[in-house]
Amino acid sequence: MRRRVYVSSLLAGTVGVAGCLESTSSDTSSNTAPSSATRPEEGAELTGSVHTATVDDGKRIRYTLSMSEPPADFDGDSPPTIEFEGDGTRITVSGGMLYGSSTCDEIAVQDLAMTVGPELRIVIGAATRGDAPRTCTADMAYALYDLVLETDGISPSKVTVVENPEGEDQQQWSATPPE
Repeated sequence: MRRRVYVSSLLAGTVGVAGCLESTSSDTSSNTAPSSATRPEEGAELTGSVHTATVDDGKRIRYTLSMSEPPADFDGDSPPTIEFEGDGTRITVSGGMLYGSSTCDEIAVQDLAMTVGPELRIVIGAATRGDAPRTCTADMAYALYDLVLETDGISPSKVTVVENPEGEDQQQWSATPPE
């Protein structure tokens, strides 16, 4: 009887490991930026996958988000930076967070809202990639991100960034443009 329990446990473990090994390779490419990604230059055109969100009476916000691996000496505990360019209609948010499975998930903009003021609220968190394999690794990945937003002629009086990392509490930071 003990032999059957041992053999069935061994078989279940082997099948589980085989599933993990199979899921670590993927023929599809990720939407994330390579580890050599750097912050966009000030005033440069948005490049890569540009998204558009409509907020507050039809106003548009265009944005692009890139991910990169942190350097070996990266602390990981610093808050994101929020920078305003030019007349405040271009905003760059740079940070880092846990986002879930390295084979299936990515950092994404979960919500954009413009409120009275006008104040811009950005929620950044984990999302499942569109090209994710059927089985995912059970790791908890961390990456740096650069989010560049261009508002439709609106200069927000305040920007609030909410990070919603996988498996951790939500945190938020705010910044106002320089006067």
